[in-house]
Amino acid sequence: MKTITLINFGGVENFELVEVDDPKLNDNEILVKIKATTFNPID
Repeated sequence: MKTITLINFGGVENFELVEVDDPKLNDNEILVKIKATTFNPID
């Protein structure tokens, strides 16, 4: 699974694309696949 990780405080230059293992889910949990999202500098 790919994640965008903030490696240091600051701007977009501190985001890094990281490959991680899929999380282990319990019987009462689901994994939601995100196809698109946005970044808002105000958030």
